[in-house]
Amino acid sequence: MTFGILLNELQKKARVSGAHLCSNRIWIAVFSVFYALMSYNIVYSMCLMWLDAVIWLPIVILGIEKITDGGTPVLLGVSYTVLFLSTYYISYMVGLFSCIYFLFALIRKKGNGLRGVLAACGKFVGSAAAAACAGAWLLLPTLYSLFEGKIGGASSSAGSANLYEFSDVLKKFFLGTYDSITNSGAPFFYCGIIVFAFYFAFYFTKTISRTEKLMTAAITVFLGISTYFYKLDLMWHVFQKPNWFPYRYSFILTFFIIFTAAKAFLRFREVPYAVYPVFFLLAAGFYLYVKKLPQGGVGEESFRWSVLFLLVNACLVFAAVILRRVRPNRVGNSVLLLLLLFASAGEAYANARLLTEGLDRAHGYESYEKYRQYKLLTQELTEQANLRADGTFYRMGADFQRNFNEAIGLGYAGISHYSSSYNKNINSFLYKMGLAQIYFWSSYAGSTTVTDTLFSVRYVMSDPEISRLDDDGKIISWCSVPYSHYITAAQVDTAVLYENPYVLPPCFAVSSRLKDFAWQANGVESQNHLLNCMLDTDASYFIKLNEDSYGAVSLEKDAAFIEYTVTAPESGPLYAYFPKNGNAVSRMSINGGYEIRLYTGETDCIQYLGSYTAGEQVRIRIYGSRLETSGNTFYQLDLARFSEAAAALGEGSLQISEWSSGYLKGSAELSEDGVMFTSLVYDPAWRVLVDGVPAETWALQDGLLCFDLTAGYHEIEIRYHVPGFAAGITLTGAALVAAAALLTARVLRNRAGKRSKANG
Repeated sequence: MTFGILLNELQKKARVSGAHLCSNRIWIAVFSVFYALMSYNIVYSMCLMWLDAVIWLPIVILGIEKITDGGTPVLLGVSYTVLFLSTYYISYMVGLFSCIYFLFALIRKKGNGLRGVLAACGKFVGSAAAAACAGAWLLLPTLYSLFEGKIGGASSSAGSANLYEFSDVLKKFFLGTYDSITNSGAPFFYCGIIVFAFYFAFYFTKTISRTEKLMTAAITVFLGISTYFYKLDLMWHVFQKPNWFPYRYSFILTFFIIFTAAKAFLRFREVPYAVYPVFFLLAAGFYLYVKKLPQGGVGEESFRWSVLFLLVNACLVFAAVILRRVRPNRVGNSVLLLLLLFASAGEAYANARLLTEGLDRAHGYESYEKYRQYKLLTQELTEQANLRADGTFYRMGADFQRNFNEAIGLGYAGISHYSSSYNKNINSFLYKMGLAQIYFWSSYAGSTTVTDTLFSVRYVMSDPEISRLDDDGKIISWCSVPYSHYITAAQVDTAVLYENPYVLPPCFAVSSRLKDFAWQANGVESQNHLLNCMLDTDASYFIKLNEDSYGAVSLEKDAAFIEYTVTAPESGPLYAYFPKNGNAVSRMSINGGYEIRLYTGETDCIQYLGSYTAGEQVRIRIYGSRLETSGNTFYQLDLARFSEAAAALGEGSLQISEWSSGYLKGSAELSEDGVMFTSLVYDPAWRVLVDGVPAETWALQDGLLCFDLTAGYHEIEIRYHVPGFAAGITLTGAALVAAAALLTARVLRNRAGKRSKANG
């Protein structure tokens, strides 16, 4: 619709006559269909939030056209504001292009004069500044978050000079050609044969200046080579290499091509007759050439549909040419445009269908019914946890997931998370603590009874038969072993909600020796060291098992697998750490059952192998040939000793009287000076009041919030102040006041003008 609004304004300015092919607005629907269903929109529909920029780009361009025509900047300012608020990331790309387009529009409209150019520049800069101020309440905190995470933590390693082979992109001019949405794919450019035809015709129109044609070609080439050369592509991505979904700005090129083609279509009469047969012959030759390339990549169905619509569009264009020469009339034009609209809709549908099938082959669309059953199951378990918690603070984990952000969707506090605005420090902290973590995401996988307890994970969802709700391989499960050392709190079918009886609140007092904590050889060793630092002890809460300790571990090697036999020295949960060591993804079984996929991203962490009593034997078999086993280590948590440790830590717990998002209030009593440990992610924006006095905070290994406390009773308040929000809301308020003042002044000026006319 927004693209149609832009074309409608274009038609008004053109002032076409009644006999003109574009005398009605059917042609607007033709080009709007291609904009709405261009290949980018179909393939990138998996990231719907980015499509807001596709929607608002035409309105931004319309706003630029208005200010370069001497009009008001209101439309540009409003569209920028909505764009910045709805999709701050992609709005950077639109903002960059709008600067290019603004210069293009200024140069194209030579009659503005120096005063007009300066006025337009002032309106352009003012609109962008006003929009940035209006959205500052959101943009400044977001920018801070990005610098704490992706921008501040992920380095963009240098890639090859070019991102794809040139021949790879040629096939993208065929209808419905899909390769990949990973970084190995080429950009998706297809947007309709009639669009390509009139983009070509644009350069032969008579009333469009040579300067405009040269600038149009230059912008097209620049946008095109931006997808090809690594450093230009990186610039469009805020100098951060994208993780899948490459060329996120490529919709701008497609927009520019469609908009340029629409300008040529509006000047249909100006294009020499010979241009059309030349284009269609060139297109036919191009199709045959690319189809015969040794690299291939163009499917037979894509080729057939492309040729079919090439012929259909050629017939319709030639019919329009004949009608123009014989007897142009409104009825004939309308019929021809309706046929073109039907053909365009069919072409756009065929393109969308083939691309969707390509996405399905690569990533697999799933049954909604299975998804619904999964959602109902997890919702019911979450509700059971909420009922049992009765308003107290808790976190929850699960040993399966469909995506990393399920906790947000289900409304509980979790550990798994996937976001571009991740906190790099806590991701690193969790990985060193033994949990699974790669680049953007962190996962609950790898958590132990110790981390559950220290991080306030009171409940764990588990379902050994979760695959029954997954026909399409969408659910990741990394543990199917029962948590028999936990309490069964609720059960739905085969799904169980376990309750951790040792759980601690999010804040509790520990020994000042916590400041001596340092990372150890692996996550289990680090957890053991952390407990000793908290309690000022030197105990083995985790018992390391090997062939020299109680004869606890033995190893048998076979051509197709390796098998460990472990004898539990005490009663408690058994854990293992298996470094990847370059091993391929393998299967692991426990006592002939309970299969787990090993050496994946989700299992590059501590492995829970079940809970066993002293003397019980466990067989762990890992399938694969030539497996590298160096670093494979087994541990058992001494549950009796750990239970005493958790009880001792609980004595200094913060008794929470009030809590909400970003806020905790309560009291604690310490028998001696110590440290208040919290499982809150460290950020300088946390403010802590102890007995009404600000306390200095510090970070445990850059990961978790801590602060010192003296012996005695204390009232404690912990509040998160969103960084940048105060400054942002001030700027937004100032922008709104300024806008109201300008509007009031304009209304008063208009009234004064009307009075002077009435009196004059």
